Amino acid sequence: MIESPEPSAEIKVNFHFFELESAKQCDKYDYVMLYKQNNNADYNQWEPVLDPEGYCSKQTNLKVEQTTKRIFIKFHSDNNARAKGFNATFTIYVTSTAPKIHYLGEVNGMTAARLSQEEVIFNVTIKETDEVTIQCRAEAIPPPDTYTWEYMRFNPASNWSILEESNNMVKNIFPNGSIRLHHLKMSDTGIVQCTTANRNQNTTEMVPLNVKRSEASNGAVLRNSCSKVLGGLVLMFLGRDIYQF
Repeated sequence: MIESPEPSAEIKVNFHFFELESAKQCDKYDYVMLYKQNNNADYNQWEPVLDPEGYCSKQTNLKVEQTTKRIFIKFHSDNNARAKGFNATFTIYVTSTAPKIHYLGEVNGMTAARLSQEEVIFNVTIKETDEVTIQCRAEAIPPPDTYTWEYMRFNPASNWSILEESNNMVKNIFPNGSIRLHHLKMSDTGIVQCTTANRNQNTTEMVPLNVKRSEASNGAVLRNSCSKVLGGLVLMFLGRDIYQF
């Protein structure tokens, strides 16, 4: 069986040499059958590729090209006549992949999120008077063509809201997957979420945003905090307090 590492790819099978038992109806004697299976199909459901009776006798320039997830090659022999057999190679060309965010964090900053399962992510931390640029870097085939930013305060009653340049806390949104925030207050401490998409699928990741008091303000700064991402669940630790999202 030939299987693509991605949900769909262009799989090419090239038979350099092919000579089986000669027959007018291949599936009665020695033959090679090829089947394909798409990514969302039931594992027991296979569709014949090209000739439903398979290939037998002597073949020249036999090539099979399919855009699919898997190709299964079946060889059957009736153990009657002898022939030289066949030789084949295959190539997988990945033509499309879903976006994968591999970096979400502050540009030129001290903290960043290198995303992997069950990884502790130190949040982006800035002062009330500062600006911060957060970058969402993703890879895909074809490349991501849209980025959507959302935000939610650390408040059990809060909901996700889309960040747009008309929003008071947004200074700029760049087409390369970056957003620049300003005019932030301590009460804006929360989670920033990036969703990127291409024509195939979309992917979402999030990073905590910690806004501290400026040095000119009276009062203590926000206690150091970090978060842990577990299967999309974000736990934010602020001293002894735990916020779950």
